Amino acid sequence: MIRFIIFISSYLILMTIWTLGNLAIHKITRTYKMYLIGRIYYFIFSMIIGIYFSLIFNFDIFNLFKFYISIFFFKITILLILANISFSDFGGIIFLLLYNFNYAKLYKNLSQIIWIKNIELFGSKYYNKIAFLLSPLSEEIIFRGVLLPFLIYKFNLNIIESLLITSLLFTYQQILYLKNKYQLLIIGISSFIISFINGIGVILTNSIIPAIIAHEIFVILYIRKK
Repeated sequence: MIRFIIFISSYLILMTIWTLGNLAIHKITRTYKMYLIGRIYYFIFSMIIGIYFSLIFNFDIFNLFKFYISIFFFKITILLILANISFSDFGGIIFLLLYNFNYAKLYKNLSQIIWIKNIELFGSKYYNKIAFLLSPLSEEIIFRGVLLPFLIYKFNLNIIESLLITSLLFTYQQILYLKNKYQLLIIGISSFIISFINGIGVILTNSIIPAIIAHEIFVILYIRKK
């Protein structure tokens, strides 16, 4: 129990520092190069966190970077892609149902979220579109690559408990970027559901690759609109 508390506490602290650092960079970003620096920071810090916990708790996170040539692996990957695309708007749908289909209010709140705002401002350059793909990779490493397997294999939590904790902490991380209850409703619900589904994919395949592919394709489809 003590090791578990130490792990969760240190994980939460490092994750919060990682995210607040990213938020601070987003807030001071005024150029394309600064945006690029922010995405590189996000990726490098996530790798440092992953390696740190691997060394401290003697767990090889890179063992999850497996790619299997099989129909099952392919099917899970496709299902995760469809789920990421479908449920990314689930929070927005709930928002519209609660607020009389006020699309203007929905888009206003979305456009005020700092990372979405910066995609619109600085995501047009090809190298920033490539750099932004580091963000979903970083998040999958931290949450589905480190936290989820640690909870299952190092602390022997059951699958549901592990998925719930992982999804709650992923949602908390996303909340740190938000400003009001409307953004919380829009982003929070979708973040929790997508994290839970991606976590199932990791467990079923014993690989983080399908979750990374699904997250990346969702982001590619999103930034293509910008």
